[in-house]
Amino acid sequence: MTLLDKHLDQISYCAASISELPFPRPKIFTNALLQAHDITSLIRDTEIHERALFSVPPPPPAPKAQNPSASTNRRNTIFDVNGAGSSTMGGGANAVRAPKRNTAVAAVLGTELVDKIRKGGGGGAGTGMGYRTYDNTSKTEVDVETLLEGAEKLLAVYPIPGAREKISALRQRHMQLESSLDYYENKIADQTTQLAKKNRPRSPYIDDEPDEAEGDGEAPVFQPMTDEDLRKEEEEVRTLEQKKRGLEDRVNSMGRDISGVLRLSHSTTMIDFTLTSPQLTLRTNARTFANSVLAGAPKLYSHLPTQNERFQATLPIYRTAVQAGLIKGQVPSPLGGTSESLVDAAIVVEEFFAVEPSAAITILGTGLGLTPLILGGNEELWGKFLKKFLVQEGEPIAAFVHSEPGGTANWLEKGAPGLGTTAYEEGGEWVLNGEKLWTTNSSGWDNRGADIQCVVCRQGRPNEPQDPNVDPASNILILIVTREDISHNDASAYQVLSDPELPGFTSANGPHSKFTNLRIPSSNLLCAPGKGAQIVEQTFGSSAALVGAMCVGIMRSAFDAALAFCKTDTRGGTVPIIQHQSVADKLIDIKMRVEAARALTWKALSGIEKGPGGWENRIETALEAKVWCSEQVTKCVVDAMSVVGMRSYEKSMGFSRMLDDAVCLPLFDGGNVGVRRRQLEKIFQSDGYEPWAGTYSSS
Repeated sequence: MTLLDKHLDQISYCAASISELPFPRPKIFTNALLQAHDITSLIRDTEIHERALFSVPPPPPAPKAQNPSASTNRRNTIFDVNGAGSSTMGGGANAVRAPKRNTAVAAVLGTELVDKIRKGGGGGAGTGMGYRTYDNTSKTEVDVETLLEGAEKLLAVYPIPGAREKISALRQRHMQLESSLDYYENKIADQTTQLAKKNRPRSPYIDDEPDEAEGDGEAPVFQPMTDEDLRKEEEEVRTLEQKKRGLEDRVNSMGRDISGVLRLSHSTTMIDFTLTSPQLTLRTNARTFANSVLAGAPKLYSHLPTQNERFQATLPIYRTAVQAGLIKGQVPSPLGGTSESLVDAAIVVEEFFAVEPSAAITILGTGLGLTPLILGGNEELWGKFLKKFLVQEGEPIAAFVHSEPGGTANWLEKGAPGLGTTAYEEGGEWVLNGEKLWTTNSSGWDNRGADIQCVVCRQGRPNEPQDPNVDPASNILILIVTREDISHNDASAYQVLSDPELPGFTSANGPHSKFTNLRIPSSNLLCAPGKGAQIVEQTFGSSAALVGAMCVGIMRSAFDAALAFCKTDTRGGTVPIIQHQSVADKLIDIKMRVEAARALTWKALSGIEKGPGGWENRIETALEAKVWCSEQVTKCVVDAMSVVGMRSYEKSMGFSRMLDDAVCLPLFDGGNVGVRRRQLEKIFQSDGYEPWAGTYSSS
């Protein structure tokens, strides 16, 4: 509409100016820009329909007293229609915007269209040409058809290249929008009626806009159009599409509500484990990536002799994951990522661990590394540190750096030594000292550090003991250490001391690293002293439940492999061994554990985000998911091996590798015995503990 609006504005300007020129009839008229013979030639050479534009009814007599302002007195040409006596003062194009009855534009548009514009089809007091007028509680809408009809008539006299095609396209688009609006408005009305029948009023979806006001039959006084009115015309056209999108969203939302009502009326359960369409797509994409990319990872690293070499060999896999949006997919959508929920994350984790846990842990470790920043950051920190993880290129990697060589199971125990990694502020910088271990991805791809390390430390100087009378949590802070920070220090300020060799997760990175007077800017403080411990607990809360999804992936893989074997192998008998009751019973036990583990994991992750209950109730289920699932996964793999028999111990069968990976799950991300069960114990011991608040809310 912008190009057409500009042309219409130009036409209106010219027409208004022409209408004010005082040319006598039949004498020639003059203009400041044209000589007399030019005007004569123009009139002589015009076509009949063009000449008609200069034959207009005489204007009404001017008021006796006129005092034009400076802004409206740019042209004061005298036009004596009768040859003498009366005169008209011109005020420029801005003085008259709407088509008056005695203007050339009005002559082209015709009386019927002008009346339609005046009486409500396209104008109204205070709105300008092209607006319908409604009551005080409603918005105005553009009468597009009236504008297009007028534009077509003007084009018949003032042809503009390409304008007619533009008008045709706009009319077709307008018809489509009107049809869509009518459809969705009718659908909303029908669905509102259905909701009312179910006695479930949902006020947020009720359209409280009153119907359009009936016209009172009187033609409103036409007001001059301002530049603001012209801008409104363009905005109102865009509003049509916005309104359509809004109606679509409301229809979809109400459709979900109605579906929920219908389910409630025919079912006794209030829980639906059916994946949404986006979740089904997410699962398909994750499974495709796992089978086509992750599955090839062992060929890249399995022949290499050291843990670090095997880790570095997975760099092409990681780059592909970045390009596929799997790193961006671990950042919540409000912060620029594509992650919608923790349940979505569990769907991806399960698919990855069902195929290749070792390479997958590196991809997922970056999500864990970013979690403290996501939970404890602000707009400035997010903008500064998240940017490279939202661009689907390169190999940005992140690490959550908490565990230490001496263990961290009792790191917040009052009177204990506390964390060995310390930091103190000096000269606008934080000085970091200490050693870390089992910190996934922390060394980066070249042993010079990950792009971002969220380092948990204790406020204090090196070798300075913790005050036994002070709550250790009051001194816990989190610093963000980047590769750039490390490069600005001496090479000895950050060192990778070793990479422990692992029987499972053979390509994972969990180095023993050391900070020695590493200086980082004070602006890299993520959590001030006293606030870091809470972010650590929240970070490990969500990761605990995601360990449950890792367990489900491995259990599922073991079940699938055992089931396929039992359905095809007779073990020297006459029928496949699944037809023997003892074998079937083992498979049934495995399948039940898989389903129960997945349900507990999804419940835990949903509860963390949505409740019910307070934080202790929410994290309780996450802890239970981590403990129970990780203690079932080894049982499932062993049971699967037992039905296959001795052949399951052969490396090519894959069961031994599953077992090597599964054994780690009860130990990492907070060991079950030293950390997770102790957290549950503390929750159970607390005053006012409500065992079922995480399911039914507080009683």
